Amino acid sequence: MRWFFHDVTLRRRYVFEILNHIRLPLLPSTLLERAIAECGDVSLKVALKSVRNDLITKKGSLVALGVTPRMAAKKDIYVIGGSKREIVNLCL
Repeated sequence: MRWFFHDVTLRRRYVFEILNHIRLPLLPSTLLERAIAECGDVSLKVALKSVRNDLITKKGSLVALGVTPRMAAKKDIYVIGGSKREIVNLCL
């Protein structure tokens, strides 16, 4: 967002192209809300609101909503242990 705000008049036309490469569903919604509130450019604000509405309605017409983990993020999970079984001697 700082890149957009640095020169809004030249960079606002790239908003959808840039945001399409960002995995927006993984970001906190407050980040986008804050960017909309701080935006002084009307056309950029409209574009950001459209992206926010896509995220809320899960349409995905302006930005990609399907996120897949990065290859470097795939890790193995090992579970070690088991259940604790108590042996109870029942003498009747």
